[in-house]
Amino acid sequence: MNFFLDYIRQKIEASMQSSEDRRSEWEENLNRETARAQTTARYLSLPTKPWGFWKDEKLSAKYETNADPAVSKLPGRSTPDVLS
Repeated sequence: MNFFLDYIRQKIEASMQSSEDRRSEWEENLNRETARAQTTARYLSLPTKPWGFWKDEKLSAKYETNADPAVSKLPGRSTPDVLS
């Protein structure tokens, strides 16, 4: 019985990620996101935006959503009937 439990424990530990790897991946992600946030904050503080700023996926998502004919024809996205 003890052999069986050791075997199961080894299989589970082999499939788990080590805490050092998990910590290093988290730190890399945190550093990357911090750098992106600082860059965005620096760009937003400028009076004019640098070339390509508005081409970022997050900033152009509304335009692309409205430009998509399948989405723009959904109910509730047009001008209200009250005005016509």
